Amino acid sequence: MIWHIIVFINIIHRTIAEDGHCACAIGNVAVYREAGRLETQFSVIPSGQCVQHRDELRFVTLSNTTWTSLEYAGQIGFVDSNMLSPEVWNGGCPDRSQSVRDVPNQCPRIITRQEWGARPPSHLISNLPATPQYVFIHHGAGSRCFTESACSDKVKSYQDFHMDTRGWWDIGYSFVVGEDGNVYEARGWDKIGAHTYGHNSVGIGISVIGDFRTVTPNQAALNAVTQLIACGVNTGKIQTNYTMQGHCDVVRTECPGKSFLDILNTWPHYHRPNGSYCPPFDESIQMK
Repeated sequence: MIWHIIVFINIIHRTIAEDGHCACAIGNVAVYREAGRLETQFSVIPSGQCVQHRDELRFVTLSNTTWTSLEYAGQIGFVDSNMLSPEVWNGGCPDRSQSVRDVPNQCPRIITRQEWGARPPSHLISNLPATPQYVFIHHGAGSRCFTESACSDKVKSYQDFHMDTRGWWDIGYSFVVGEDGNVYEARGWDKIGAHTYGHNSVGIGISVIGDFRTVTPNQAALNAVTQLIACGVNTGKIQTNYTMQGHCDVVRTECPGKSFLDILNTWPHYHRPNGSYCPPFDESIQMK
C-alpha cells in the first residue's frame, strides 16, 4: 500500500514538472514594453507559437484593452489578451508556427478590400495580360503600423493619396503588408497595378507600410511577404520562375529603402539588373 502511494506521488510530481503552462498566439501578436503604449513594440509572436510561463499570467486593463504580461525574446512585455489562448501541455508548449510556415501552399491572412474599407475604383481596371513574371517590392515611406486597425487606416490613406492627389483610378499596389503580419488586398492578384512605372503589366507590386531606408521591416511583415509570394506561386498567380526586384531596380527612387534591400538580396529569386538605381548592398549581410 505504501509503495502504491509513493508511486502515485512520483507520478504527480513528474506530471507537474512536465506540464507546460502556455500562452499561444492567435495570429501574429505584437509585444510591447509597456501596456497600452503601441510605440514601444519590440517583437512579434508568430501565429501559433506558444510562450511558456511558470506563474499565473498578470493582467492590466488600459484603454478598454486587457493586456497580458509575459516574458518573450528575453524581455518582459505586454500583449493584447484577446490575442492569446491559455493552454496546458504535458511535456512543454507546442510551436505550431513552424508547421504553418512549412506548408508550401499556406497563404497568409489577406484582409479584403471590404474589410479594410476600400473605396471603389473610379474606372474599370484591366486584368493583367498574362501570369506575372516579376514581383516588385516597395515601401510606403511613411510611418509604420503594428495593429490591424492602424494598418487599415494606413492603407486607406494610401488609396486616398493615389486617387485624390495622383489622380490614379485606385490604390496603386497589388498588396500592402503591415508589421501586424497581415496582408491587405489592394488591386489584388489579377488587375494591372500602378506601382512600378513601365512594368505594371508584367508584375505585381507588394508594398510594406513604413520607411525602411535605415531600419528593416519586422519579422512578421517579412514572413507575410514571403508567404504571399509563395501563395501566389502555388495558386498560379505568379510564375514559378519569377524574378523579384526592388522598385529602385527599375525606377529612379529610394524605394523600398536600403535596409530592406539588404534583406531582399538574401532572398531567392531576387535579381539586380544592370543599370539598377538602387544603392550598393551591405556586404556584411551574407547571401543565403
